[in-house]
Amino acid sequence: MREILVSFYYDKTKKEIKEMAISSLTDIPGVFGSAICCGIKQNKLDLAYIYIPQCSGSAATFTKNYFRAPCVTYSEEIFAKNLVKAVIINSGNANAATGEAGYRDAKQTAVVASE
Repeated sequence: MREILVSFYYDKTKKEIKEMAISSLTDIPGVFGSAICCGIKQNKLDLAYIYIPQCSGSAATFTKNYFRAPCVTYSEEIFAKNLVKAVIINSGNANAATGEAGYRDAKQTAVVASE
């Protein structure tokens, strides 16, 4: 059974804050996303995206661990300087201990996703 969450959003036409029950992020107007099975995990959804084209602000929380994946470092740098309208999420692969190659891969993923 899915949990029902409550979301608040600003209705520009009525100029008021509205409340809505959601069971998925994509139930929120203007939020798009999907997932696929790309082979990281066998026969399971393992790669997803969330895209908010009219995003007006973005924030993220990152690990303080000294030993962290290069994709975490890259993402932290991007969130610190940019408005982020899309994220790519993988499951089943920590991407840790990949060094410069992992950083380049994270950067290339961002470039491809932005296109």
